[in-house]
Amino acid sequence: MNKENTEKVNEVNELPEQPEPAEDNPNALGVNDLNLMVSILDAVAQRGGIRANEMEVVGNLYTKLMEFLVASGVRQGPENEMTTPPAETDTNERGTND
Repeated sequence: MNKENTEKVNEVNELPEQPEPAEDNPNALGVNDLNLMVSILDAVAQRGGIRANEMEVVGNLYTKLMEFLVASGVRQGPENEMTTPPAETDTNERGTND
């Protein structure tokens, strides 16, 4: 391997520098901010502050935020009964004989 090839290999093996977290940036969003957004969406939805034509968009945003927060360990799964599957029921009716 000649000197030129060695330099190219070294350039490829170097990792790009990662930007430092912006701890001093007051406009930076963190997990706590996302958690607050979910709480605000919950409160607004419970108070009827979302129009019918906005529900799908707001619901999709809420779902994305919740999935991220659950995956991050900040929140547990939804406590909403609508998201849990209904209990299985016995399909055999007791009054019939087959």
